[in-house]
Amino acid sequence: MAKHKANSEQVHLSDLEEQLITDDDGNLREQLLKDLVDEAMQLKSEQGAGLSPDEFDRNSSMITAILAAAEVVEQTWSKHHGKG
Repeated sequence: MAKHKANSEQVHLSDLEEQLITDDDGNLREQLLKDLVDEAMQLKSEQGAGLSPDEFDRNSSMITAILAAAEVVEQTWSKHHGKG
């Protein structure tokens, strides 16, 4: 009979997750969050400058995706460092 892997075995989904796991001082997390927020702010400023309805919708979707990515970075780092 084949043995199944224990539920406690962790699978990491990306190289970035591996990097966040070893980011004990949080410098990588902070840089990623800064870069993501900066990009979202740039996209938001483009909306204020005037876009076509299609461009505005595309821009809004990108902002939503970037903010979701920032949340994933924060949650992933916190999960592995017991913070948050």
